[in-house]
Amino acid sequence: MMMKVCMLDPLFFPYFGGTEKVVYEVGKRLVKMGYEISVLTSMIPQAKGVRDEELEGMQIHRSPSLYFDRLPSFMPPPFTISPLLLLDLFKQSDAEIFHAHNRFWYYPPTLASIRLLMRKKLMLTIHNSRPRGIEPMTDLTGSLYDDTLGRLFFSACNRINCVSRDTMLATIPQSMHGKCQVIYNGVDTKAFAPAKGAGNVRKKLGIPSSAPLILSNGRLVTQKGFNYLLDGFAKLKKKHKDANLVVIGRGPLKDQLLAQAKSLGVGGSFFITTGIPEAELPNYYNAADLFVLPSLYEPSAVVLYE
Repeated sequence: MMMKVCMLDPLFFPYFGGTEKVVYEVGKRLVKMGYEISVLTSMIPQAKGVRDEELEGMQIHRSPSLYFDRLPSFMPPPFTISPLLLLDLFKQSDAEIFHAHNRFWYYPPTLASIRLLMRKKLMLTIHNSRPRGIEPMTDLTGSLYDDTLGRLFFSACNRINCVSRDTMLATIPQSMHGKCQVIYNGVDTKAFAPAKGAGNVRKKLGIPSSAPLILSNGRLVTQKGFNYLLDGFAKLKKKHKDANLVVIGRGPLKDQLLAQAKSLGVGGSFFITTGIPEAELPNYYNAADLFVLPSLYEPSAVVLYE
């Protein structure tokens, strides 16, 4: 009899951030190993109202949700509120293990339902370590959470996976390290590999094949440090006037970054692009001369492995 695991992730396909990519890749591989995998997630605009579907052998269930894509910097969007989460959670009561992938979204009622009412095992993967060095409000609110509700979550878990050793040391109290394990992120090396063919990326962006192309990829939030990248790019442009900077991403800082580029005099060679199909990402990496990850901190950035 196959073991059933219910993955809990507030955002999932067709939204693809680093965490969502990990859940997707791990989930489909567990299916091939004989596990029965379901994913309980939020209804997001990109899903176009589809509540239930099968993806790579995984059963996807989306709970009706409110979707917010513009929030204060200490609550990096997108963020969802799912009023019917507990009801949908109990529909997954045949799962033997519930595996959460976001400690900031699942609160005491969710933990109590899994551990006390359904008496199931609970796992947690820490994809984002304790905030530090981002900006005062983000650092403060993140630390307060981890010292209160976060600590309650850690205590309720049977097992905790951390995507790097530093993530474990910075986030999990030492008294709980005995139930922790470090499991690094990974990527599909067949898809993300050096190649000569880069599709029509430069043509799409209007960048000549001879012009230097710098690429970055990430949410347009404070943590990712794109404002510092722009400052550095402006200095580079003084020596390499034909250089271009492309950032793949979306987020609340888009207008601010575009305004900064304009004020620095590099608006004509700075591009923000979104909506790129996952299959085309390797083409963008291969079209670039240089990839830069300017993040203020990253626990185990999938984009860097890519």
